[in-house]
Amino acid sequence: MNDVAVSNAYNQLQRELEPLRAELLAHRIYRDVDSVARLRVFMQVHVFAVWDFMCLAKRLQRDLTCTDVVWRPPARPSLARFANEIILAEESDHDLDGAPSSHLEMYLAAMDEVGASTAQFRRFLAALAERGNVADALLVAEVPSWLQSFVGRTVDCARSDDLVAVMAAFLFGREDLIPAMFERLGQFWRVPSTAAPHFVYYLERHIELDGDHHGPMAAAALDDLAGQSPAALRDAARAARRALSSRLELWDGALALVAAA
Repeated sequence: MNDVAVSNAYNQLQRELEPLRAELLAHRIYRDVDSVARLRVFMQVHVFAVWDFMCLAKRLQRDLTCTDVVWRPPARPSLARFANEIILAEESDHDLDGAPSSHLEMYLAAMDEVGASTAQFRRFLAALAERGNVADALLVAEVPSWLQSFVGRTVDCARSDDLVAVMAAFLFGREDLIPAMFERLGQFWRVPSTAAPHFVYYLERHIELDGDHHGPMAAAALDDLAGQSPAALRDAARAARRALSSRLELWDGALALVAAA
């Protein structure tokens, strides 16, 4: 797994967060996505989490690299490399056909493949481009309130929390969690892979990238940022708990829709 040593901060916080993480990985959503019809419903919710991931990633890129036209060397090259590698993969990975693609574009292509509607999400993007306000765009797109809350908390974290908290939310709420969630989904997968090859590729690509590379890099980055500061570790723990709790609420909302499909 690890081409980057797992950090001390990561180990400490992982132990503290394990009960909440275990609850999340035991959620019914993974076993209930058991048909193409239910997969469509799941994807129409989950696409918003694919999008708002980039808000966290872009905050890290902004703070850990130089994005100004007048360039300055990054203060911590190892952290700049971490942020740049995340952005490289998320914005310009290779899709199932070998073409450069963002992970969001891959996901939308997978939605089209199985017949999941992208209309609500595209209304959100159009409203966001027009209004420049995430909360307004979610309302215009008539996104359910629980999904608005999930996206809103992610964006608020990316905009307003300190860097250690953002890194913790990114690590424990996304990079460390996503491979385990997607593996869990795969354990109960009843949809033929031939019915959703782009979605299966999306899952497998994230298990590979996040589990083997990006997750360990994020753990090392958190250790670098937090050091041995008790205050930083407390902030990190709070942010990680919020991220995991928010995901639980997202899955609860998604499960209600999936169960009705």
